[in-house]
Amino acid sequence: MEGPFRRHAAYRLIKPEVPGLQLALAGSMAHDDPEGWEIYRHIREAAENDFQIHLFTNLTGVGNVEVNAFQRLSDVVIQKSIREGFGLVVSETLWKETPIVAGRAGSIPLQVRGGVGGFLVDSVEECAEKTLWALQNPEEAREFGVKGRELVSERFLLIRLIADDLRLYGSLLGTLQPYEPVAKAGLAWEERDPVCGMRVDPLVALEYEGESYHFCSESCREQFKATPEYFLRAMSYRSRRSS
Repeated sequence: MEGPFRRHAAYRLIKPEVPGLQLALAGSMAHDDPEGWEIYRHIREAAENDFQIHLFTNLTGVGNVEVNAFQRLSDVVIQKSIREGFGLVVSETLWKETPIVAGRAGSIPLQVRGGVGGFLVDSVEECAEKTLWALQNPEEAREFGVKGRELVSERFLLIRLIADDLRLYGSLLGTLQPYEPVAKAGLAWEERDPVCGMRVDPLVALEYEGESYHFCSESCREQFKATPEYFLRAMSYRSRRSS
């Protein structure tokens, strides 16, 4: 619920550097969320004296089409979540090749990492700093979005889920085929991140304490380091199930 306030605070920090800056806050109001309505009231009060802050909700006729337009045409999108599940807005934005500045929460780090998609931030000040960089370096920032679309295409579309199902069937039938980058490298297996289960390229993956555990991102690597016994136990269980 604090996300809109954090975006507003970051906007205030950036505004002196970019006088023409506009902030569009778009969201959906739920009738059974009394806390949400209180937040909405506070945001309206905070924005009423600034004509460059625009507040849009489903109450004012803003739906999927309008949100799509915002994601496509914005210079940068901010998703400053403090709690999150997958965070679908991130992949939606990156699919439109728009750079994003996002909170390090939930599964957002799986979608934004190391120059792919945009920036992960932990504070309002860092959010403002990275957003300002994106506004002042539009060509470089757009390249982040282009790389983000490539990541979404590879990992988060329905066709990837279908491919995973086909590989599962292939493994059960004894005809498992490695995915293309592995095959081109002349290898006969594919590596999976022990934390999230994502497919990873063994040629560029990270390692943990000299062992051949490969990770898709620093986020998964850090989770593994925090409780390695948990993930190793899960890997052992999956291994027994498949044998």
